[in-house]
Amino acid sequence: MEQLAERHDVDLSFLQADQLNELFKTNPDSLTSKSERAHRLVGVWGVAEPSALLTSGARVLLVNRKNTARATIAVARKRFNVQSR
Repeated sequence: MEQLAERHDVDLSFLQADQLNELFKTNPDSLTSKSERAHRLVGVWGVAEPSALLTSGARVLLVNRKNTARATIAVARKRFNVQSR
């Protein structure tokens, strides 16, 4: 993962379970669902949506959690300050 992030010049973040769970208390309206399965397996109510919000600094998701057999994603917009040269 580190090599992939480095190759594409993107940040790689790691979040703790308490950070992910805290968002379900502080900003529950921005999350679409709690996952009983995730909570049972790893002790968090969700991963994709809270991770997208926490790492972007956003309060609203652009794309709610979508899952396939191979991956689960959620998308939030991160604002960047771009300066002209």
